[in-house]
Amino acid sequence: MMIINGVTCTTLAEVEAQIVNLSESQKQAIRNDFNGIPNTPPVDPLHMVKMRILAAMEFGRGIIAEYGAANTLSGFSVDQIRYIMTATEKVQAALNTGSLYVAMDELDKVPVDEIMITADKKTAVRHKIQDYLGVPRT
Repeated sequence: MMIINGVTCTTLAEVEAQIVNLSESQKQAIRNDFNGIPNTPPVDPLHMVKMRILAAMEFGRGIIAEYGAANTLSGFSVDQIRYIMTATEKVQAALNTGSLYVAMDELDKVPVDEIMITADKKTAVRHKIQDYLGVPRT
């Protein structure tokens, strides 16, 4: 049962008579209500995952840019920056693709030299990723 324009409708035919002047999308929403069908669009899991990956990619690129800028401002030479790029290439690839758990795994494999790549920098990156993911810091 549904009341439309002050008229009690107990059949779909009665509903149709009351909604004749509405747009097709409005009619469909009222038909759905009458039949007990939710008017919310279906959840598209592929789209949801895609949006999360795109957000993780943006986050990962932000980390790369942040540390790239810090390295430049630290006065590292081109050869030193090349060394950092080579040592962290798998971490950067994972960050660029939004694969944040892979980035943390690869970060563990990056050698520490305590000049250009320090344990503190690695920990800071790990914590940024963990905070973004909402997982406990390690």
